[in-house]
Amino acid sequence: MGILLLTGSPANLVKYRTDERLSAEMTAKIEKARNEKLISEHGGKE
Repeated sequence: MGILLLTGSPANLVKYRTDERLSAEMTAKIEKARNEKLISEHGGKE
């Protein structure tokens, strides 16, 4: 039973880190799209 827990932990860690990276990438894409929309709405002028 202990061996199953030990072998499961690295797999879960890798999955967690992958999910975290994908989530960060999606957040960055959404922020970029939002910023581009704001710039286009305001004509890029201040």
